[in-house]
Amino acid sequence: KSKGNPKLLGLTPGKILVFSNDNNLYELKVGDTALDFSFAVHGSKALQTELIMADGKPVKFTDLLDPKSVVNIEYNARGDSTWTNNWAEIVKSKKAKTALNKAHRKSLEAQAS
Repeated sequence: KSKGNPKLLGLTPGKILVFSNDNNLYELKVGDTALDFSFAVHGSKALQTELIMADGKPVKFTDLLDPKSVVNIEYNARGDSTWTNNWAEIVKSKKAKTALNKAHRKSLEAQAS
């Protein structure tokens, strides 16, 4: 909220505002998945996502975001990528799709060499 104003300013209809535990605000679209949230918060580190929890319970990567939930993301402790090709069918956001396309291209290049 802005000081002295009871309304949130600058909201776009069809968006979900999500605060991370480091007090950053992320704007996601209604219909974005839990996996999209991981990419929004941590960019390419989301390729290491192992578990997403909402309100202390594991959720599927395909689950839609609930604006009232507290979401936690757990990553591979060794820093290994955990993504699979089907993640491209799960995510809705441009940021997530771009990161997955880049990872897929790098994987193909590594296999070719």
